[in-house]
Amino acid sequence: MSSKTPQTPLPDRRAMLQARPAIPAKKPLDPRPYWFGLVGGLFTGLIGAYMFNRAAQEATKDGEIKPIETGQIFGLALAMITVMRQIAELARPPETNTKK
Repeated sequence: MSSKTPQTPLPDRRAMLQARPAIPAKKPLDPRPYWFGLVGGLFTGLIGAYMFNRAAQEATKDGEIKPIETGQIFGLALAMITVMRQIAELARPPETNTKK
């Protein structure tokens, strides 16, 4: 006596693909912020390099520039991260501070 379990038919693959909800198309990114960031970063970097070079020449009388300390670089990196976060926050809508 052998008991066979009835086999359930496998679902049709085409029917499964048609029943699956469509993935909405992503909106393409706007290239204008990239161009603005590129041009703004270029000019900001050039002005910063000019100001650094001029300050270094004024601070030294014998023409020797003293090396930059690690703490100064670390502080500058933290300040740049803060500026990047503030730029990213510009794209978000303002939050309302209403207390309930």
